[in-house]
Amino acid sequence: MEDLSALVEKSMTFATELSEDLIRQAKLVCPACDAKDIVKYGVRKGVQRYKCKPCNKVFSDNGALPGRRIPPTQVGAAISMFYEGLSYRDIQRNLDQQFGYVPSTATLYEWVRDYSKKASRVTADFKANTGDTWVVDETVIRTDEGKVWLWNVMDIDTRFLLATHLSRTRTLSDAVKLFTKAKERASSEPKKIITDKMPAYPDAIERVFGANTKHIQSEGIRSKELNNNLSERLQGTIKDRTKVMRGLGDIEAAKLFVDGFTFHYNHIKPHISLNGKTPAQVANLPLTFKNWAEIAHLRAVEIPNDATFKTEPLVKQPIFRQTGIPKPRVFRGNPFGRRTSRGGP
Repeated sequence: MEDLSALVEKSMTFATELSEDLIRQAKLVCPACDAKDIVKYGVRKGVQRYKCKPCNKVFSDNGALPGRRIPPTQVGAAISMFYEGLSYRDIQRNLDQQFGYVPSTATLYEWVRDYSKKASRVTADFKANTGDTWVVDETVIRTDEGKVWLWNVMDIDTRFLLATHLSRTRTLSDAVKLFTKAKERASSEPKKIITDKMPAYPDAIERVFGANTKHIQSEGIRSKELNNNLSERLQGTIKDRTKVMRGLGDIEAAKLFVDGFTFHYNHIKPHISLNGKTPAQVANLPLTFKNWAEIAHLRAVEIPNDATFKTEPLVKQPIFRQTGIPKPRVFRGNPFGRRTSRGGP
């Protein structure tokens, strides 16, 4: 009797799994031609593969986008870990534990590069509803080509990072470029801008904003009102991240990293001071993101009518792109820099 019960239970389980499999297969759509005439086409590395009868396209139902082998959820998790400060080795270890997949450092670099560029393009035209007071600061970060200046402008009310600027000099021209970028990202001009004592700031503020915006010099960390501690704290976060990376390759690699970090800071990372919200949410941007995976799914996101950004159509990309890396792709050291050291990420 027990054998009969076990047999019945096994049969019911098999029928349930078969039914679920048929339902899942019925929902499949060919990523190449959108056809639904799909059949199973073997298993590869434990992943079920399918074939489209009309166009003969072979693909896997693992959630990966056309032309990609890895689902965007895994890619997004890796990029988020990167901008949270994990080394490449730690990212690989975490991905192995969570998904059973260990990408090469070259693959991680490609993910960070491609998604950071895409996030920067998507949000380039967004305007933030900022407050009346901005804080400004500049600091030095190291690259393999020497030191460069990193400038930041942040809105106090929303904690939104309005603009960043990288330069080899620290002049009036650099300050003007920084404030021009910040002005283009904000929906209104500030009434006050708090800076350190660099002489170029007053003239730069007057050139970009005119006499309506008041320049205030920071009175140091002991002042409760007139200080730029928020911006300095942000600079410290960026410096801590570049230490894990063991330096940046050149100013172009540094710019890519800063652009990606800006998106992560504004859209992905919630702030305790903002009651668990992100600066993008508080600044009422037309479109916000919860994670990096959503960048790959922009076509599936409901885009508001007043969004003004420009997007490129999703095109199929080869699995191995021409990046100067031989196949199989093996990358030693830090993809953002040319320095290597034993035991590094």
